[in-house]
Amino acid sequence: MLFAIPFLSFLVGLLAGHTTLRAGRWCGLAGLILLLTVVGVWALRSEGAAVGLDVFLYTFAFWGAVVPAAVALGLGALLGWIALRADADHPRAVPG
Repeated sequence: MLFAIPFLSFLVGLLAGHTTLRAGRWCGLAGLILLLTVVGVWALRSEGAAVGLDVFLYTFAFWGAVVPAAVALGLGALLGWIALRADADHPRAVPG
């Protein structure tokens, strides 16, 4: 279970970045980036305000879920942008 959360957050971020940018939805990508930024800031602020063992929960939320998702979102967006450029360079045949 400890490895499943970072892996799933990475996978979801990768797929979200790729499909959003491949479809040309720049506003959707900006919304996902904003969402991850808000969750990351919340986790870091909560980590600073927590006492005792609660700090580990917010640390894991930041390093185990937000950071892998943010890295994967960037990587997926890059791959989606490359795929979008490849589609624009080689248009598909139009049935006619």
